[in-house]
Amino acid sequence: LPGSEQSDLSWHNISWSEETQSGFFLVRFKPGGVSIPHEHLGTEEFVILEGELEDADGRVYRVGDCVSLQAGSRHSSHSPGGCTVAVFVRGGFRTLAESEV
Repeated sequence: LPGSEQSDLSWHNISWSEETQSGFFLVRFKPGGVSIPHEHLGTEEFVILEGELEDADGRVYRVGDCVSLQAGSRHSSHSPGGCTVAVFVRGGFRTLAESEV
């Protein structure tokens, strides 16, 4: 996925396509893991499978929560205790520059 490689996150590709910038993958946040700030160029939907994930706006997502973020939304997330998230993206995303955060 776009952005710098991160030691506090790992991902498992299920159907992600570089060509279409769409697909399904699993993301595992190690305890304290933080995602790179990014903007969605299409829709992102995710489900929390294990643990808790906190978004930059302070909203906490727990096991079973389903989230849909529309094109143009910007965010980053972190997981103090670690978590696993099933993610489906349509249309890709771009990493935000520090000046855009």
